[in-house]
Amino acid sequence: MDENLEIRLQRAASWMKLAKDLERAIDEPREASGVMLLPKWARAHELFIFYWIAFNALYGTEGEKEWPKLEAFLKKVETMAKLRDVRNISILEEAIRNCLSDGETVILDKFLDMAYWGRITHEKDVIEECQGRCKKAKQAVAQGKYFPFLSAVFDHLRVLRNQIMHGSASHGRNSKGYKDSVLPGLKVLRTLVPAFFALVRDCGSSPGLDWEKVPFPRYGSDGHPWKSQLRLSRRAE
Repeated sequence: MDENLEIRLQRAASWMKLAKDLERAIDEPREASGVMLLPKWARAHELFIFYWIAFNALYGTEGEKEWPKLEAFLKKVETMAKLRDVRNISILEEAIRNCLSDGETVILDKFLDMAYWGRITHEKDVIEECQGRCKKAKQAVAQGKYFPFLSAVFDHLRVLRNQIMHGSASHGRNSKGYKDSVLPGLKVLRTLVPAFFALVRDCGSSPGLDWEKVPFPRYGSDGHPWKSQLRLSRRAE
């Protein structure tokens, strides 16, 4: 397996495990420590962050512009789903079906559209654009084409990610977007990220799929900037 692919899977798995452990602690409070006894509504932002980090581990590459690399990964997802095994299509198809309603909510959310905040167009036009994109995404899914839906959903989810991660949202139910944005966004991530992980794990090594160097490669890996010096120091010992 390609080393960059292996690192991506290892990092993503660690954050998904953390999210799953937190979910179990919420559902089984008797088994949890005191810090885990917070009510379920208080943990939604945390879970969103953990699942996004796992997702970021899969798609992240070096460079500052994020949307092109995120979009490139989503295209890989659709490609991997169509490779060889019908089961691969089922993984993505089932995941999208299970979060389709919440995905539509995310796509229709005008507060997650950068055009709304940039006042690039009138609010009414932003709403109509969201509605049109949602309609096209649903039609594409019905035809077995998943990229339009994934692109529309994650275009909005990355705005929610920025709001949360950059201190532009309140934590918990005091957040204005808690019910309408955070909860449906979390449901989408907790459904799609494990499906993405399964596809990358099972099909990521397929011919024709290239994985760029991971950001901040782990110490001792071939991509680490001090790999050559590390080898020289070991030879000198």
